[in-house]
Amino acid sequence: MITWDDHIRFTPKTKKKFGRIKRRLRRHKLTSVLSYCIAFPTNPENKLDIYNMGELLFKRYEEYDDEIHIIGLAESRDAAIELAADIISEVYERTDSFDIQKYFKDYLKDE
Repeated sequence: MITWDDHIRFTPKTKKKFGRIKRRLRRHKLTSVLSYCIAFPTNPENKLDIYNMGELLFKRYEEYDDEIHIIGLAESRDAAIELAADIISEVYERTDSFDIQKYFKDYLKDE
């Protein structure tokens, strides 16, 4: 299952396309699979996962037992890596830890 965070981070080019990308992903009709998303990790040893949006069109992700919780959206792999680094830096600066899931679920819900 794919879910979207309320405090999703964007690169400037993807912010205005967010609604369209989200709708098309839900309908399995992405016209451009050049976007990348940043999600909570499925492996607990990782900090974040980066997916090509085209990969999420596969039916296996709908039936996936683990939730893919998207917290960032970027227009390229390089931009996604940079955005992931920014997210990790923000979490560390504000909490002195690298617990990204706790930061998004507990800390940001109060803002």
